[in-house]
Amino acid sequence: MTSTINGDEWSVDANDALTLSLVCPKTGEVTTEFSPTFTYPLYGDAEAIYGYKSLQVQLLFASDDMEPCVKVTYAEKVSKVGGVEAEDTIKPLTEILPECMFEIALCLQTVLSGLTY
Repeated sequence: MTSTINGDEWSVDANDALTLSLVCPKTGEVTTEFSPTFTYPLYGDAEAIYGYKSLQVQLLFASDDMEPCVKVTYAEKVSKVGGVEAEDTIKPLTEILPECMFEIALCLQTVLSGLTY
């Protein structure tokens, strides 16, 4: 779903939106989950992500071998108006995390396909 409404309602606190989790690949059970204290290296000094409602950016790691997976979900995304559009939530992660995080994520994602949040 997209919308053209502008304003603070489309700005999400990145510290709240981002979670890191360890997941048991055999059961799909989340064994540890936390939000970072700071996200400014990823999303700027304001630590805010523009353009989404109910945004969740989840970095999942298999607890046995740390195989990674990135999962992004949201309820709504703002439509592009002029030169302003929703921020890319994945690009900052690709700039600091190993490339393999995005190449092998499908394996973990397949294991966790039944996992709900």
